[in-house]
Amino acid sequence: MTLKIGDKVQYSAKFLRSISCYAGALPFAQGEIIDLIGKIEEEYRIATVRWINAFDLDIDLIARVNVANLIRIGEIEHD
Repeated sequence: MTLKIGDKVQYSAKFLRSISCYAGALPFAQGEIIDLIGKIEEEYRIATVRWINAFDLDIDLIARVNVANLIRIGEIEHD
């Protein structure tokens, strides 16, 4: 899966399980990729994400995330 700028993303279930995150805001967080950095062997490693729902806060939250921990909203995840 290759992510690109403008993709709507969320954290992958595999990542959330790996950090034992089963409840709270993180499993429901949704955002948009606004930049990609760290290109290695034709693939980007880090996405800058603007979290749209900002974890129920009234602010824009921007964070850098390993692309391996993200999945496009609506895509089926294959472990």
